[in-house]
Amino acid sequence: MRKVTLVLLALLSARGAERLEFEVASVKPNNTGDRVSQTNVPLGPGSVFTPTGGYFSAVNYPAMAMIAFAYKITGDQEQYLRAHLPDWVLSDRFDFEARAAGNPTKDEFRMMVRALLADRFKLAIHSETRQAPVVAMVLSKAGRTGPRLRQHPQDSSCPTSNAPALPIDDDGFPMICGGLYPLPHGPGRIAKFGASNVTLTFMANQLSIMGQLSRPVLDQTGLNGNVDFSLE
Repeated sequence: MRKVTLVLLALLSARGAERLEFEVASVKPNNTGDRVSQTNVPLGPGSVFTPTGGYFSAVNYPAMAMIAFAYKITGDQEQYLRAHLPDWVLSDRFDFEARAAGNPTKDEFRMMVRALLADRFKLAIHSETRQAPVVAMVLSKAGRTGPRLRQHPQDSSCPTSNAPALPIDDDGFPMICGGLYPLPHGPGRIAKFGASNVTLTFMANQLSIMGQLSRPVLDQTGLNGNVDFSLE
């Protein structure tokens, strides 16, 4: 059992310090029954992002997706959070459209979406620490990694912009950094994913999600810096 911080949400009025906000914003229910969602800003926890000139659009998303984007909630935290939210937060769909001054970064958009959720859904957040069972991610051989895990080369070119097709380098790692991507794999019911220039915490969170472990995965590899990895 380890102490881990779990993110809890309460539908309460938001108060606090000065915050980043959109200049104009619209949130409307989407009652089309369609399950196809579209956004001009990748909503994952990574840094993949192409500047939009201040325009933000997320069509046909549940409020849960926007909460996860705004607060970078992933892995076990998202699984835990889902169990404590009203059903409509997971099921009802909305269209979010907004515009901000300047050319915000992805993290600045996250802050603006926080303010939007507080204004339109009366959402506030707090965290608490609890005892919980965990899984530790360790090296099988001290000081060595396998061929599918490497320290990210410091001199490599590694864009974070969106691309219509994902390029792969000679070693089979994504050439776009900061996100998790499906990779080519062999026949059968096999899935293969990879990421470049991400933290070990990012990797641990993905293992928690992909393995459906229902508990946190902690990085105890002792490795420093960002890594590239692929997992089949």
